[in-house]
Amino acid sequence: MNETAKALYEILSDYAANLVEPSSGVATAAFLKTHLEDLSLDSLDVLEVVMAIENRFEIALDEDEVAMTKVVGDFAVMVDRLSAAA
Repeated sequence: MNETAKALYEILSDYAANLVEPSSGVATAAFLKTHLEDLSLDSLDVLEVVMAIENRFEIALDEDEVAMTKVVGDFAVMVDRLSAAA
């Protein structure tokens, strides 16, 4: 599992009890395709997840991009792009 996916799992597991830790490349790919709506996160949970991601990676996520986020992998793409630009 790459470092971004691992960190996202650690953050999301604090808010979504139904996550299964990805242990292989196939499981990581499935984790990154997990729909946020399947995690049963309420709006406060999403806000806390965004703040945790920003703190963990020392980045600022764009509000509009976050609003369009549908799967965990969308967060991974944003994190990788913003981290590379920093």
